[in-house]
Order: sequence, then C-alpha cells, then structure tokens
Amino acid sequence: MFPNIWPLWLMATLRTGMSATVPEEFCGGIFEAESSGDIRVPTHGSNYSPNLNCRWEIQAGPDQMVALVSTEWAVEESPGCTWDYLEIRDGWENSSASVGKFCGYKPLRFLSESNKVYLYFVSDGFFQDNGFRLTFKTVPKDGAVSCDKVITRDEVITSPGHPSRYPPNQVCLYRVQFLVGSHTDLWVSFLDVTDGTCLFDLIDIFEGITSHDKLLTTLCGKQRNLTISSQSNSLVLVFTSDYFQEGRGFKIYARSRNANSSNRPRGHDNGCNTTIENVPNGTISSPGYPEDYPNNAFCRTIIRAPKTNHVIQVNVTFIEMESYENCSFDSLTVFATEHLESTQIGRVCGLPEESRVFESASESIRLEFRSDSMIHWRGYQATFQLIPKKACYPSCLPGTVCVNQGGSLNCVAGLKCPVDICNHGDCVQNHQGEFKCFCHHGYTGAFCRIKGNSEKNSTRMIMLKSPSDLAVFRGEREIIECNSNDPSAQYIWLFKDMLLQSDSAHITVLPGGILDIRDFNEELQGTYKCIASTATDFAETEFRLSLKEKCFLVVETPPEDTAVESGSTVLLSCFVPDAKKITWFKDGKQPLSTQHTILASGFYLKIDSVKHNDVGNYSCLAEGEGGCSAQRSAMLTIVEETKMDQEDKCGVPALSGMVPQLSSRISGGRAVTMETTAWHVILRENEKEKTFCGGTLISNTWVVTAAHCFAHYPSEFKRPFVKSNIDVILGTNQCKGKDGVKRKIKRYIIHPKFAERSSYDNDIALIEMDEAVNFTEKIQPLCLKPTSIIDDLFLSRRGGRRVGRVIGCGQRYENIEDTPDLIQDVYVPIISREICTGANIGTGNFTDTMFCAGYERALFGDACYGDSGGSLSVQLSDSHPWVLVGVVSWGVGCDRPGQYGYYTNVGKFYNWIQENVN
Repeated sequence: MFPNIWPLWLMATLRTGMSATVPEEFCGGIFEAESSGDIRVPTHGSNYSPNLNCRWEIQAGPDQMVALVSTEWAVEESPGCTWDYLEIRDGWENSSASVGKFCGYKPLRFLSESNKVYLYFVSDGFFQDNGFRLTFKTVPKDGAVSCDKVITRDEVITSPGHPSRYPPNQVCLYRVQFLVGSHTDLWVSFLDVTDGTCLFDLIDIFEGITSHDKLLTTLCGKQRNLTISSQSNSLVLVFTSDYFQEGRGFKIYARSRNANSSNRPRGHDNGCNTTIENVPNGTISSPGYPEDYPNNAFCRTIIRAPKTNHVIQVNVTFIEMESYENCSFDSLTVFATEHLESTQIGRVCGLPEESRVFESASESIRLEFRSDSMIHWRGYQATFQLIPKKACYPSCLPGTVCVNQGGSLNCVAGLKCPVDICNHGDCVQNHQGEFKCFCHHGYTGAFCRIKGNSEKNSTRMIMLKSPSDLAVFRGEREIIECNSNDPSAQYIWLFKDMLLQSDSAHITVLPGGILDIRDFNEELQGTYKCIASTATDFAETEFRLSLKEKCFLVVETPPEDTAVESGSTVLLSCFVPDAKKITWFKDGKQPLSTQHTILASGFYLKIDSVKHNDVGNYSCLAEGEGGCSAQRSAMLTIVEETKMDQEDKCGVPALSGMVPQLSSRISGGRAVTMETTAWHVILRENEKEKTFCGGTLISNTWVVTAAHCFAHYPSEFKRPFVKSNIDVILGTNQCKGKDGVKRKIKRYIIHPKFAERSSYDNDIALIEMDEAVNFTEKIQPLCLKPTSIIDDLFLSRRGGRRVGRVIGCGQRYENIEDTPDLIQDVYVPIISREICTGANIGTGNFTDTMFCAGYERALFGDACYGDSGGSLSVQLSDSHPWVLVGVVSWGVGCDRPGQYGYYTNVGKFYNWIQENVN
C-alpha cells in the first residue's frame, strides 16, 4: 500500500574485491547531483547477501534536504538491530550523530535536517531476509512545496494542493523538530482523507524522527476540531495516498509548548468590557466581529435584567475559535451571575456547530472572552433575551416545591403531583394527599381553566388512572380500568388497533372505562388502548398484556407455521430454558417416523426430506417442576416447487449427503471432505504462514469475502496490506492450504459503503484472481441469487426456519487460539429479524444489510475468529443447488448463550457483484 511515487531515474552500486579472510561483500555508492534515485541491497537469490558492509552517501544542494521512503523492507529482526541493520547518519561528516539502526518489517520513512545523509548496511553470516529498496529525493528547505517539510516553529501543515483535492500516489513526510525540552501539540482543524478504515489513504503520526519510532495515532476519514498532544519535541507525520478517490486533505496546526508551564497568559483588557442594563434583548459578539478577533484579548460582558422574576437567556449562534482541551487557549466562558464568585455554567471554543443556550441563575449573567498570542479566528456572536424564571432561586427546601403563582415564583409546602390536572397552573399535592392548583398569571378556577371571566374550550384532558403493562396467568380473569379528569368523557377500547365489542367470548366492555377479560390465553396477548373523549378534547393510554404460564415456564422460541417444498429439511424450535422434558406431537400423536429427529433435548425437531405425509400440526409440550407445563403448536405445509434458474452449474458438490449435524460447531466441530468444500477459498498470509480469512468461489476468476478482512489486516499483522503477501487457495480441505491450488490477487474491490453506518455495515468485498481455475470435483462455484429470491425463499418466515451451512478454519473455542488442521462446518438456523434486533449486542449495530443465525443456547455451534469471509449457504431441497446467502461477518464472542452470529446478506449486493464481475 505504499506505491513508488518517485521516478527511478538512477541506481548506482559500487563493488570492490572480496577480503581474503572474511567473505565480506563491499557495496554502496555516492549520489551528489541527483534529485532522486533508487537504492537496493545486493541479493543472492531472493535474499540479500551475507557478510555485507555497504555505504551510500547522498548529497543534496545547500538549501535542500533528503527524503527517504522504503518501497520494500525486510531486514532480519533482532533486539536493538544488532545482527543485520541499516544505519542512517544525518550531517556533513561521516561521524555525524546516528539517527538510528533499523531492521524488521515496518516500512521506513525519514526526512533529514541537513543536506547530506550517510547510509550503512551491515549483514552477518547467518540468516538473511528479502532486503530493502529505498527511493530518495531532494526537497527544498524553505517549504516552498507542501509535501516533505521540516517544521521548527509554530506553523500550519497542509496536504498537497489543499483546499483542493490532493494528488494520488503520494508519500509526504512532515518532520516536527521543536527545541529540546518542549512538548508538541497538533490541532487538526480540517481532515478529509478518504476511506475511514485507514487502509488506503491515511496520516500516521510517529513520536520521534522516523517511522520506526512509536506510533502515536493514525488519522483518516472526515474530522474537524481534533487535538493531539505529545510529550516529545519531535514528531513525524507520514501522509500516504493511493491511486483512487482523493479527498481535500488536511490542515493541521503544529505548536510547541513549554514543558514546565501549564498556565496560559491571562491576556489584557482591550477596552471591550461592557455592561448592558434596561434592555430586554439584543446581540453581543467578540471584538472586531465578523472580522478576526485580536490576540491577547480579555473582554467581560455583564447583562442585567430590567424585570424581577426574570432570567437572562444567552444563545450563542456562531462560534469560531481556536480549539484545545478544556478551551484553554481561546474561549468564551459563561457564569451564572455577574458576581465574581458565581458558578461557571459553560465554556465554548472550536469551529461552527449547533447553537448553545445558557440561562442565568438570577437577574444577571457574566460572559468572559479570552484569546492568546497565537491563532485568531472570527470569534463568536450571541443573542440574549429576558424570560420568566423557571425555577425558584435560591432552590426550595426539601418538602417544598417551586410554583408559578400569578407570575411570581414561590416555594410552597408539598410535592409535585404525579399527574398534572391543572391546565394553566402548577399542581401540588400536600402531605394529606390533597391536590391544589396554583394558577399562572391571567387564569383562575379550581383547575386553572378560566381565562379572565370566561371559560375557554382549552381544557386539557388527562388520564387520572392508566393501566400499565401486565403479565396475566393462563385462564385468569383481569379487570382493567382507565379514568380521565373529565366526568363527561366517553370511553372506547382498541385491541391491536381494532375496536373491541362487548360480544366477544372473552372480553366485555363496560361503561365508565372498564374492560373485563376472562379466561386469558395467547390469543388475547398484545397491545390495548383506552381512549377517553368529549366533544372538544380526548386523551389516550396504551399498555400491553402478555401471557404468563402458572408454572413460570417461558417459551422463548415457539414453533412457527412453515411452508416448504417437498424434499426440504425443516427445523422446528421449542426453546423453553426451564423445561425438564419436551415432547413433540404430530396431529396429537407422538411422531415415530425415522424422518423425524429430536435434537438438543427436545428444543428442536428436525424433519429430513419432507414428504406429503409429513404435512400436519406439530406441537411441543414442555414440562417443568411441580407438574406445570406449556404447549405451543405450528402447521407444516408443502408448497409448489419453486423454479430457480439453474442454467449455470453451481452449488452442486461432487458428494451429496451433507447432513446437518446440529451438535457440531466450527469451534471444535466436524471436519469435512474436499468435495463438500468445493467452493470454499482459503486466504493465507504467506510470510506469517497464517490463514486469517475465508472466501467463496462464484466463478472461475472471482471470490466473495468480507471487507473487514482487508480493513483489519494492518492491525492483525502489524504492517500495511500488500496483495503479494496473500495466497488464495482452493481445492483442499487443509486449513494450511496443503495440496491446494494457489492463486494471487490481481485486484480486490471493497464495497464503497463499507463501515458507513457501523463497523461491519456493507461488509463485503470481491477478489479477482490473477489466473482462472478449472472446475473439478474439488473446485466448484457457489450459486448467487438476487435479493428477491434470497429474502423471499431463504430469509422470510414464509419458508419457515431455514438451516444454513457455515464453513471455515476459525478457532475451536472463543478464548483459546486453537485452529483446526481440516476445514470445519456447522449447521445453524436462520433467526428472524425481530429476535436479532432484540438481542443484546452491546455497541454493535444490526443494520438492514445483515441477518443473524445460530442458537439461543451455547455449545450447539457458531462461527468464530478466523471464519470471517466464509460462506453461509442454504439448499432449498435435495433437488436444488446450494446458494450463497450470507458472508461470515461478526458476532459477540463465539457460541455464547443468547448470542447469534451476524452475516452479510449477499442478496442485497447481487447487482453490485454482477456489475463488477461482468
């Protein structure tokens, strides 16, 4: 991901004779007038030579510096780089202070202070790696270009061409070198570096003078108003762009900070102090607004209310100031009153954002504006107005409440009413439980309804008695009542938004807001609504009744009505966590056919190859302690066979008989044969020799995988993603790729909206292999279908609960890095969106491009770390091919109770795949 952006105009290598006693190879070169060039270490085969002692000298012009960037870098790693290393010296003399010795595998970036650089490469006689390739170029010291600069004083750093879009294929170095003993602050005022994954375009910030020093942070995406602080006086910023999709770059302020001082200068009075009195509203602003405010300003503004029982509301409508932690450089501070000892109620700085509103605690407020001696902007503008007090000041004592009586705020004994029955007043309940209304100015009457001497039709009807959500035992009777504050109100009841009538077998609607429910059962579960109305007003309340078994057996996942094609496999669930025994019945009789399999202690009933005689009513009886029980039922029917386009041969393994084994799991599950994994693709890091993701073959040149396999590569392998480091392996069931067919990545395409709304949103990518594969019994593509078929036949409830097959080489257990030797598979049921949405996924986000699958309980099977990018495939029946329905994306741990695996819905991306593949 670090393209060679500089022309390779020159490469020089000098060799001398070999020593007679030590097989040491001398090499190097001198570059005196070249503006750019290329340096390589001598190699024997694919690795550099042993016993090397190389010296290169690069001399730029008197007003220039030297920038070094590695395009290849692999030098044997050792503590302190004592075995093989490249040493850099920055200065005119060969004995200049060493910048450092470098080895390992992190790309090397360096920008010199002087115009002369010496490079020394030493290798011993034991182990050699691939070596390195460095490009160098000379750049002017005066900062005439916005790429490659040394910053020695407070200065602004911008990307090339900012504010226009930066050019592609750039590597720019910005070296911040402040005085010894100072600290460094960076204020990112603008950032538009495309791709929020930091995989392609990015800014790496290192605490030191090279890219081998400590990585402080990495920036990408779109951000504003961000502060980065370092205890070091030296930083290196490395900006990298690829060949595709450029943004507007960045604008960063670099500032030195004295390490021994933490207090900012207080500033001085610029004659901008003011006091505003006898004015009900107006506008205030920073000095000079809308032009930039001056440096070292200190302005105090006091506003006093001309009326009692009023406070001052300040609305900051515009803010543009230098930003820093706690607004310690430039700021606007607001205090609760004008008094010097008053409480601070707000401090603002930064760039334009939504308006901020502050209210004084009494009849005055104080604002203080400060600026320092550095950066200055346009400042602030604010409006102020008088508003009636909303609270008593000072605060009311315990046992009293603040009320607005005739426009005056007072504390009275009592508590605020639980239900406000006063239309234009404050309701207070005394300690004897009696209610009293304290009317606002202009209103009278017991309920503060009368304005002046006439009654207005402004009555606000409220519910004095509202039912709450309730769980009702099966067969019990429940009397529900709702009541409003208007005795003339009429009442109607709704159930599931349908009007309730009194002729129901289980429900009677009685006058006065009474609902009588008898013999409660699951049909009466749902949302109820009570509406009270008069000719001029109405009020409503809503509540939910749910069924509660007397024995407290909760059926968390009951069986659902299912319609499938003949020959399909059906999985009916009856998940009752506290059940001691679960028995299944078909049409009232216990099923004994060999086609029926009871799984997981009765939680599931599996029916293989459904036939017409399997059609009927299936019910599960859950029995608990003390003789209690719960029963649920569902219908199984057969529908006419769905015609699917099968012109292309796909999704048909050479061996059939892939029978769901629900007790297996990828973490510790069942190994599979090569023929049954014919479409599975292994993605393997060839230098680390690690299988890190899976994929699915969809044609002889294209593979579908997860986008996060690319996005997470740098953090997992501690280096940028490079296509040549990845092997694409097919036609084997060995997780290490043994005996498989290997291909390289010609190109890869990450979905443009990957991680747009959440970390795994639109988590899909395509890989084009560098060479087509031949289809054999061990290599076959999996079928793709459009979203209409995927959603209707595989993910909707119309087809019942489908069972998907997941393939991968991930960990066997969540907390143990134990990966299998052979590819594993697991069969998991696809879960409804309602259940997926209700699962506790912490900070995760379940979007409309995902679905979930798995089991409510642990130890029944799940995907795990390392399975990402692999397939979840589904077969409608034995006569249909297997179809790619999902891509393994993410989950909360592995195989945990109450958690599911989350998969990218491939049907949502059918058109995108076709457009790119074709």
